[in-house]
Amino acid sequence: MRVLVGRGLPPALQRMVERVAAGLEASGAGEATVAIGVDDSLLPGADARRPLLVVPACGPGPPTPWGEALVRAADAVALLDVAEARELRPALVDRPLMVAGLPAPAPRGPGSGVDAGEAPDDLRDAWDRHGRPPEPAGAGVAWISGRGLAPLAGALEAWAAGRAVVALPGVARHDLLRRGRVLHASSPLEVIESTRFLLAAPALARALGARGREVAEALPSAPKVGLQLLEGVELARQCAGAAS
Repeated sequence: MRVLVGRGLPPALQRMVERVAAGLEASGAGEATVAIGVDDSLLPGADARRPLLVVPACGPGPPTPWGEALVRAADAVALLDVAEARELRPALVDRPLMVAGLPAPAPRGPGSGVDAGEAPDDLRDAWDRHGRPPEPAGAGVAWISGRGLAPLAGALEAWAAGRAVVALPGVARHDLLRRGRVLHASSPLEVIESTRFLLAAPALARALGARGREVAEALPSAPKVGLQLLEGVELARQCAGAAS
């Protein structure tokens, strides 16, 4: 089996899909191609060896035209989370579809201070100028941003480090984020104020991080998600056979 992983994804999402891909490659499930991370324009398209299973893993921006084209060319599509269906709805029409699930994050050491993730430069600058506390931070806070799987992957890694999470404006509401007690900010000012509040209340920040870690640890392991993707490979194989 040939597993192709797109490059240039947000770091947390890149690490997530590479862990899933590693488990999938170890399974050796016969002739098939699995393309993960369709926003990479260098992934092969309709000329890939069949059967072709596509795992979109989109984010942080809207789906790209080449990503949507690859989804349309797939024999079957496997989503890591149903939230991707909202982003890819037009491309998913008539595509055989399954949901494999998000994997639990890899263990991480405790985090402190602010992890700004993929936040825009103007917000980082505003934090440095007006938000950063003068004293060393007593707790860990992470910012998540973007669309698709990007904010979910960022939240999972933050929780693994015991960080509280603040969602930047534009991050969609999601049950995973709700259960992990993510604070949604509606403006850059709210991001700064929420972050300052959490850093000034380290016990609260640690409690929110612990709650998030519980949610993250309840998810299946990356190898188990890889096994779920094997069902997607079989679905793609059946659909490719039916079409031939």
